[in-house]
Amino acid sequence: MTRDRILIVEDEKELCSSIRLSLELNKFEVISAENGKEALSLIWNEPVDLILCDINLPDINGLEILEKVRNDKKLYQTPFVFLSAYSEEADIRHGMNKGADDYLTKPFSIKDLVKTINSRIMIHRKKSEFHNAEINDKWFKLLGDNFKKEFLNPLNGIVNATYLIESTGINFEPKDFTDTITAIYHSSFRMFRNTRNLMMYSTLSTQKFVAKDTNTESIFIADILNQILDYYNNGITNNFNPIHVKAELTDKWRGHAEYINIIFTELIDNAVVYDVHGKTPEVILKARGKGFEFSVTNNIDVDTYFELKDVGQFRKFHKDDNINGMGIGLYICKELCAQLGYRLSMIIDNNKITFTVICN
Repeated sequence: MTRDRILIVEDEKELCSSIRLSLELNKFEVISAENGKEALSLIWNEPVDLILCDINLPDINGLEILEKVRNDKKLYQTPFVFLSAYSEEADIRHGMNKGADDYLTKPFSIKDLVKTINSRIMIHRKKSEFHNAEINDKWFKLLGDNFKKEFLNPLNGIVNATYLIESTGINFEPKDFTDTITAIYHSSFRMFRNTRNLMMYSTLSTQKFVAKDTNTESIFIADILNQILDYYNNGITNNFNPIHVKAELTDKWRGHAEYINIIFTELIDNAVVYDVHGKTPEVILKARGKGFEFSVTNNIDVDTYFELKDVGQFRKFHKDDNINGMGIGLYICKELCAQLGYRLSMIIDNNKITFTVICN
């Protein structure tokens, strides 16, 4: 059976050794550090189940360690318990407000220490179980409600169209051949977009993606936009009215072509799919300083309302679930913009919704 791993951060060597021995006798695996720098090096390289941390340390104090842990994507959920003296009550209250899970005042009994550790680890694991169960439920619902529309239907269209070409051969009428190729093209695009979104969602969720660290390139943003618009203006979603576009940015710009493509595609697709009253979305791309401003506006139902903070994975806002997609497109846009340092905003006014992306 795997033992729970505890990190002790304590500069008093005798106290640290005493706590370590007591915890090892209670079947815990223990590592220790005498200062904050050593502690951070340990936990960034060796995951732990709980951190016991003194407040007053010779270099980085316990409050700073807590802040770094809570701001780290891999460590932020790690249970954190302060070891304090009576004189540090104000610091303890500050630490609890910053996200500490508990504290023990010196001197404390080993019984209280072990009880606190077990309690905090159990609470953490219960929260993780509930979170994982919630994500799994959403995945199952995604596959049940949306997989057919988003994946099986386009794939079925490709299979049927290619079978028709194969079975008809040279007797294919030119118009029928063009229509069939167009159907394959549209279905393939849908499959490509959905697959790309799932892959990007998976990458973002596993915290392996840092867009700021990727290489940029000189690109024509207007060309990326025009390519996307070609998909939609050629009837990809049965919307045969051209999208109204105003593109003023024609110069080259240094950026991430793939991520720009994803952001533009998802915001335009969202506008096309959810636009009401038969009106077409409005797209604007213009220069802004050394960067750009991109916005998409479409009509929405009168009772549709949400805020940008409400956008999350598998969150769907249309009242007709038959129209809703997988529920990750806007979430991916939101996360990509945050990673790239772009400003994403959303305004709902007079039954219209406008998403704006600004890069300076």
